[in-house]
Amino acid sequence: MATFNSTEYAAIATLGVMGMSRDHNAKVKRFPFNVTILATFGAAPVLRLTKIPLGAKHPFVYYETNGLSASAGVGLTVSIGDSDAVARLMVALDSSAAVQKLGVAAAGAGYEYTAETTIIATVNTGKTPVTDQKIWGFIEVCIGD
Repeated sequence: MATFNSTEYAAIATLGVMGMSRDHNAKVKRFPFNVTILATFGAAPVLRLTKIPLGAKHPFVYYETNGLSASAGVGLTVSIGDSDAVARLMVALDSSAAVQKLGVAAAGAGYEYTAETTIIATVNTGKTPVTDQKIWGFIEVCIGD
């Protein structure tokens, strides 16, 4: 028998039944990424973060950086997506200074991958990240029915 705490009881009372909108047989899988900027990346690099398997759906992103520019506010932005839509998972986020982002872009909400897909981070045109700075985080998806 499951044990519930008072917060879960309050949620059940408010919502009726918990978890009705979830896929009942789906498993959540986390795909971490950790990239250190190398001098060879140059301007506006496209960084390969991870691969998402066929059939994965409902992506969710956690992104963090220690700041990719020598100074804040210079407009160095990063988007996360795939080759078909470079901002499918995270729209351009100013990453000049340290920043964290949790969630998913509207284009990625409920999206299902129809093939194994490489997830990429794209730095905006004309901007060069500072060598040895980092981006890290994870992509979570549901796998299965």
